[in-house]
Amino acid sequence: MGKIGKTFALSLTLLTAMSCLTGLMVKPTNAQEVTSAASPNPSIPEFTVQLTGPLYIVNTTYYLDENTGKIVPQIGFTNQYSYLEIKIKNQPFTPFVGDEHGNIVQILYNVRIKQSNDTSNWVEVYNPYNGYPIQANSGPFTALKVPIEGGWDSPLGSITGTQSDIQVEALAGYVHRMVVWSPSFGAPYVFNGTESGWSNVQTIAIPGNIPESVPSQQPATNTTNLWETWQLELAIGIVIAVVLTVIVSLAYLKKRKGSKQKH
Repeated sequence: MGKIGKTFALSLTLLTAMSCLTGLMVKPTNAQEVTSAASPNPSIPEFTVQLTGPLYIVNTTYYLDENTGKIVPQIGFTNQYSYLEIKIKNQPFTPFVGDEHGNIVQILYNVRIKQSNDTSNWVEVYNPYNGYPIQANSGPFTALKVPIEGGWDSPLGSITGTQSDIQVEALAGYVHRMVVWSPSFGAPYVFNGTESGWSNVQTIAIPGNIPESVPSQQPATNTTNLWETWQLELAIGIVIAVVLTVIVSLAYLKKRKGSKQKH
């Protein structure tokens, strides 16, 4: 009877363990359930655009032209504006976990710009690598600022002195490395989600830069003058060093002679 009881208890334990294991294998996690849900389609954005400061200033600098040996000015400039400010009307949306890796589905935005007289060469300001702006959590609008002089990380370049067309697109999703199951350095970033399509075009005229006037008193205009000035300063320095050496030597000899006379 003791052996039967032990056997029954062991069997019950095994059945319980198998039942728990089966439950773990069949029941998905919350993240896996979210993965099967399609991202909602965002609405085409409504937005306004205007120019904004502060004053943009680039000072005049000088460089040596190796071909001519002359000091040449690189003329600076000013512009009363620095940015295009784009205000996008926020869309109702509640972010949620999008996959088993914890990526959050949320509303993102992209902007593209071209000159009005160009029919097709749109330039997208944002991309998965430099990141899409995220919809603001509070307030009725999401404000974006696009530099009119571009920047080291911007594909846009300068748009000063142009009449430019602007469009905005909404995205619902997230950015991640392409190799999501084994992230590694160098794997490209990609966007996963849905897009609204581009908005209607809004056009804005951007004033050109105003160049600085060249200073009337410029630096030395060629390297010959600089060389002659250096030679003169070197010669004066050598003469001063020789004179100081003679004075110190005479003083030493006089002191030494005086010491001998005392003895």
